[in-house]
Amino acid sequence: MADDLGQKVIVDNRSGAGRNAGAISVAKADPDGFTVYIASRSAALHSSLSKKIEYDFAKDFSPVAMITYVPYVLVTGKHMRAVTLRELLDQDHSIQYGFTCASGGIGTTPSLVFETLRERANLSWLDVPYDGDPAAVAEVMAGRADFAIIGAPSALPHLGAHGLRALVVFSDDRLPYLPAVPTIAEFGLEGAEAQGWIALVTRRGTSLPLIARLNGAVNKALSGVSVGKKLMQLGYAIPTTENTPGELKTFFELDTDKWVKMLAARRLARDQ
Repeated sequence: MADDLGQKVIVDNRSGAGRNAGAISVAKADPDGFTVYIASRSAALHSSLSKKIEYDFAKDFSPVAMITYVPYVLVTGKHMRAVTLRELLDQDHSIQYGFTCASGGIGTTPSLVFETLRERANLSWLDVPYDGDPAAVAEVMAGRADFAIIGAPSALPHLGAHGLRALVVFSDDRLPYLPAVPTIAEFGLEGAEAQGWIALVTRRGTSLPLIARLNGAVNKALSGVSVGKKLMQLGYAIPTTENTPGELKTFFELDTDKWVKMLAARRLARDQ
């Protein structure tokens, strides 16, 4: 983007505030197009998870462009004997205590995917939230957690001889770099498919010409070998449809509605 815009793009990693520091700073920034935010689904859902959020994702941000999608994989470690998801599903109903499944934290896509999987397959697994994929991977590799649902980019470096085994992917189709790993639908668990996303947004009120300029810079970067091809090599999936602000706005609305309803159903089930 820096090459296309003709100026530096400074990446400012903001930690704190329950991973919301970056979103909060952009929500309060001037709508001049110079301050943008790289968002994920958790940012869009935080207001549904906590009442102490200092921003409203739908009201405070304007969509710019989708950057990438994140396929998710169910992995296990060498301490587990089962080599297929079917074996694990059969084992779950034959043991007294359920398995543990590490996820990237409450409200993250892996945690929501786990809840869907547990419901569809009637599992007794326990979700153990960790602070991101690296921590979840470390716990599975050490044998302290039985499984983890993590992004494919986090899983790929650790598969095979490195200690992890991929059992299933949650994408609609098999992944080209994991062709032997079946999809969740192949086990008859339709409806458990999901993927994460990473998108660029800016402060609401930013002019449409500025948003269009930023959108063009993202798409040009993604079309290049140094970015688009590299992202795919790392395990991400780049947008294949028209990547416009309007399309992203529609995607946000549909995606947020889907997961907010799921969260509401979870709360209702727990309250009954």
